[in-house]
Amino acid sequence: MKDNNKYYNVERRNSERLKADFSFFYRINKPWYVFLLISGEEVEAMALDLSLGGIAISTNYNIHVATVLSMKIMIYKQDKENNFKFYKTINAQGKVCSNILEDTNRYRIGINFTEIDAEEKEELLEFAKKEPRSLT
Repeated sequence: MKDNNKYYNVERRNSERLKADFSFFYRINKPWYVFLLISGEEVEAMALDLSLGGIAISTNYNIHVATVLSMKIMIYKQDKENNFKFYKTINAQGKVCSNILEDTNRYRIGINFTEIDAEEKEELLEFAKKEPRSLT
């Protein structure tokens, strides 16, 4: 009999996971039946946590595992007067690796980055580090 719980409570990430709380936009690329779910439109979601390998988001769409996404992540910087100003948009590609129903019509979606510029990935982590603290 196969032990299905051997990875329970084992951290499998290669990098630190940071709490996140910022707007996140995605568009489904494939498969087509999931693409049709949202009519091919860009959807806003909330980022929940972030690492070098990927991002977790909260959305009201039930996005299937293995779905390929295009993502836009808006980065803001704080100026000397403590105002937040738009800094840049980071574009990335990803693949859904997990989907957990959190609440009625609310899903926690785990996405692995498949394409993202290395420098922009570092900028994204720096952005996340400035606001929230690391998950424990």
